[in-house]
Amino acid sequence: MKSPFAFASTALIVLCLCTACTPVKQTQTDDAKKRATAENVSNDSAAAYFTYRDPDPYDNDDSPHVPDFFAGMDAISRPAMKTEDTAEKDPRPSEFPDPLLDRSRDDNGSLVRAEVTVEPADLNLNERIGRNTWMAWCAGNEGFWDWLCTDSLGFIDLLKLVDSRRRAQRFAETGMINEPGMEQARSAREEEFGLWLDSPTDDRVRRWRQAYVRQTFAAIAAGKHKSQVGLQRRAPSGGYDGPPLYTGAPDAFKNEGYRYPSSYLTNQDASYGSGNQTGYAGDAPYRAGGDGQSESSEPSQRSIDDIIPPPDLYGLSSGVIGLRLFPNPYFDAAAQARWQAERFYNDDSFYNDPTLVRPYRVGMSCAFCHASFHPLEPPRDVNNPRWTNLSGNIGAQYLSMRATVGGQLTPDQFVYHLLESQPRGTIDTSLIASDNINNPNTMNAVFGLPQRAILSFYNPQERLSNESSRLPSLWKHPNPDRPGDGEDVVPPEWVQRAEELDLVDQVVHSNDNPRHVPRILLDGSDSIGTWGALARVYLNIGSYWEQWNQLHQVVIGLDDQKPFRLADCEEYSVYWNATEQRVPGLRDYFLKITPTMPLLSTAGGEARMEPISDEQEARWKRQSEREKRDVESLSAAERAKRIDVRQLARGRKAFARNCIVCHSSIQPESTAAIVKAFPTNADFDALVAKRLAVRNASQINGEFWEHDPAQWLDDPSYQAWAEAIVEEPTFWTENYLSTDYRIPVNLVKTNASRAMGTNGMTGHMWEDFASESYRELPSPGEIEFFNPYEGDEGTMQSFSPRHINPGTGKRDGGGGPGYYRVPSLMSIWATAPLLHNNSLGLYNNDPSVDGRLAAFDDAIRKLLWPEKRLQSSSYNDATPERLRRDHGLIWRTTEKSYLRVDAKRVPGFVYRLPFVKTLHQSPRLMWLRSVHPLWLPGAIFLGGALIILLVSRIESKRLVAYLIVAIAIVLAAVLWWARSYSGVQWAAPLRNVYPWLLPVLTLVAVALVLWLPLSRRVARWCGYGLVIAALVVSGLVYFKAGRLGDVNIGPIPKGTPVNLLANFNPEAELATQKDSVATLIAGLAEIESRHLKPDAADRVMKDKIAPALMAVNKCPDFVMDKGHYFPWFDSMTDEDKNALIELLKTL
Repeated sequence: MKSPFAFASTALIVLCLCTACTPVKQTQTDDAKKRATAENVSNDSAAAYFTYRDPDPYDNDDSPHVPDFFAGMDAISRPAMKTEDTAEKDPRPSEFPDPLLDRSRDDNGSLVRAEVTVEPADLNLNERIGRNTWMAWCAGNEGFWDWLCTDSLGFIDLLKLVDSRRRAQRFAETGMINEPGMEQARSAREEEFGLWLDSPTDDRVRRWRQAYVRQTFAAIAAGKHKSQVGLQRRAPSGGYDGPPLYTGAPDAFKNEGYRYPSSYLTNQDASYGSGNQTGYAGDAPYRAGGDGQSESSEPSQRSIDDIIPPPDLYGLSSGVIGLRLFPNPYFDAAAQARWQAERFYNDDSFYNDPTLVRPYRVGMSCAFCHASFHPLEPPRDVNNPRWTNLSGNIGAQYLSMRATVGGQLTPDQFVYHLLESQPRGTIDTSLIASDNINNPNTMNAVFGLPQRAILSFYNPQERLSNESSRLPSLWKHPNPDRPGDGEDVVPPEWVQRAEELDLVDQVVHSNDNPRHVPRILLDGSDSIGTWGALARVYLNIGSYWEQWNQLHQVVIGLDDQKPFRLADCEEYSVYWNATEQRVPGLRDYFLKITPTMPLLSTAGGEARMEPISDEQEARWKRQSEREKRDVESLSAAERAKRIDVRQLARGRKAFARNCIVCHSSIQPESTAAIVKAFPTNADFDALVAKRLAVRNASQINGEFWEHDPAQWLDDPSYQAWAEAIVEEPTFWTENYLSTDYRIPVNLVKTNASRAMGTNGMTGHMWEDFASESYRELPSPGEIEFFNPYEGDEGTMQSFSPRHINPGTGKRDGGGGPGYYRVPSLMSIWATAPLLHNNSLGLYNNDPSVDGRLAAFDDAIRKLLWPEKRLQSSSYNDATPERLRRDHGLIWRTTEKSYLRVDAKRVPGFVYRLPFVKTLHQSPRLMWLRSVHPLWLPGAIFLGGALIILLVSRIESKRLVAYLIVAIAIVLAAVLWWARSYSGVQWAAPLRNVYPWLLPVLTLVAVALVLWLPLSRRVARWCGYGLVIAALVVSGLVYFKAGRLGDVNIGPIPKGTPVNLLANFNPEAELATQKDSVATLIAGLAEIESRHLKPDAADRVMKDKIAPALMAVNKCPDFVMDKGHYFPWFDSMTDEDKNALIELLKTL
């Protein structure tokens, strides 16, 4: 229904959403809390159901009762252990890290690199819990992703996304990683209701899965599965407040722990299990037959309980890393009878039905966005990786949000282009909960957590709210004098490290308020400590969604947010409590697996530091002639794959003169503690005192950011310190390569969208996870941007942050937004494209070492030579001419599109409006939700109106009235009989009539009008009233059923900047909002009604629509790949820049 009426009505809804303030319901409980309430158990007891039992997480005894389900992952490069034989052959092993390789030579003057090994991380028990959690724990968010599929926009369907028939194309099309140990299905799985799901390669696992599925879905169909305890069926209103799902004994599962996989096997399959174990988790530690082994071990040598994560905790493998399948507790006997797999895949009227219950709910673990191919161990075949090819901390560098969460979209939908504008490897983490800014940011790699923790103790403290300060910063019990009965104490190796660095006092008081904290997220807003950050990430992917959905307008935004309170999480969410118990494991996992990933530690990596020979130069020349390529570009491409060790010394000087002030965690004030052998002198002492004075003044003023990095680069004593420190090995081995400071966006000048995010502000979603110090930051000031619609060719302008500061109630730009945290340079060679939104540089979808280096070389050269940015882009079909015209990459729609809402989902959006929601939930109107057949009210009302209008004129109308009453009595009797005798097949259509009294009462009302001595005029008005009732009630009934057609807003012309529409500011002046919406409606209606050609449509956009939308744009900075220009870069020669690039490859 592409019509001005459809557009105008939808626009009106959007405007209402902008101005309405939806009251928050009472605090909701999550599914696990509902079960706990039904079983009358405490939160702690309920959370323990999801938690491994282990009395001593630091025992390092390699206890096998926490299997390593992902053995082989997370390869780490570390110095090789020397044997006596190798020590004799190599008595002087290199002591120089890779950035100092030019100084590492043997007696013959040849380069010598320290021998290293690259092996999977050897995890202790607590670290295994952490990795299992990171890779497979979904914390109950499977309900959220199912809700998005059924009750939200409808373009998200994770169950369709894991279709096994696309396994061979998954990585290329979506960037998703195929899970090792699974393979493409040969046919739809009958026992899994005809779904196309990946199949286990191990026959034992395949047979176990069949047994588990049969038993679980049989119990669900009977209403006797433990996942159904405490849950209620979906009511006609759409809420889950109907009759209980569970029909079994109330306490059947009360004292039962989670089941081990072996418990689902029959006695005949006992050899597949774990010996004498019952298969249930009790209070005693579970001990399987053997430990998790390397990938080379035969699967048959391992217990089934060592191979398969307990499905009660982690669901089933979907075949995709980070997506887990959980049997849907609502997929009862009725839902199973209704299910049609073929229609689910091919019939949009079936799979778009919001009432459809899917067999599985798909949960998402952190690995979906953070695990990917390991730079040190890239796969030979990207479609069939091994666990050794995967890293849990590198970030999902190739994942496409449009192809995954927007997999059902088509290019003629505007939301398709909105999600496509998030480059591969990025995600707008504030899409849910929306801050109404399209701000993609990298699914960031997690490097150097040990160095980052140490760095936090040197940075200024931040003040937290009383609520936030109840969470630990890093360890729950950091004081060795009060160890907390052995629960989450500081490990001995960290106590020793703190003593070496003279940081014992800071560690002991790390949970105080104010406190030292690492700053998390790209804008540094997640600032209460590592503990809170690790726990919060599960909320951000849907855990405790029942409450989350009450606090904001999901996906749409526009309405006011409410804070996600820690107190509510602790009291009403069992999943939150269970996740908190896993945080120590997550922390220890990242403390173990986050060292840098050196390029020279890759297979054959040391050959990359050999000098280029004349023979190779000649071969490249012949190749260029043969392929008709420019020899210089071919030579440059080959040089990009190597490290020119001869340039490292110059590269270190360039780093010291230009980069160290932001990209080093070791600064003058921390040098003495960390770099023990570094010579000290009075000049450096004075420098330290000066820096501490500046830092302390900033802390007192509440200005937690680097004000002027140039002041240090211009300081002679700082220059002397920098050029000396970069020659120290410890500087490179102990460096996080970032200050972790916040930098004002108008200093770094990169795209401002992410820095403008408002979700961490006071009164907004993540208030409890942002420090008060962050939430009181002042405005960064005016921010320069390019306005493509001003003047003939666009104009540079500036804007102040446009949100309302909750602290002052004014649009003064303060309250937190406006800053970027300095990123680390660790393993930068492996993480291109660059910038916070991955917009800068070549994107080639190639995880090989050569592929990563090609992407890095293109990106770093565009970073250091900004003019190169206008020569090419991997994104959005941007040509050099367009890049020049737009001053860089502005993401634009690539074809005419519409903001579309599927007809069956329109009611769900309208019901969110406060007034409509009240009517929708009114008991008096409940019957409208279940009308059958849909035409019944309209037909009976129109029929009654016709009778009144025709018969009211005749004298014998009373006789007609008596006849109608008789018909009504007969009809009532027939309908009553049909409902009472369900065995009569031919009466089924009559039995399904609802409400069955509606035609009877309507006929009685018509008879009453005819029988009463009413004038013809009054009778006619009664007939007209029935006509109006027929139209209104039929409209409501068909609207509720989603039968009035799709709603389309548009057309939005091809070439429209995505953020022109995406960044609509609900905090702009109300009058300005209304004027902008009115102009938008009129402009798009003009384009549609006049069928304007592209040039004319562009003129309407430029002259009318764009100025109106720019006025209410929350962040009008559209150029994505700009910034990181600093005045001191002007002093670097091309030779300096080339040398710096060689150095960066060694980090």
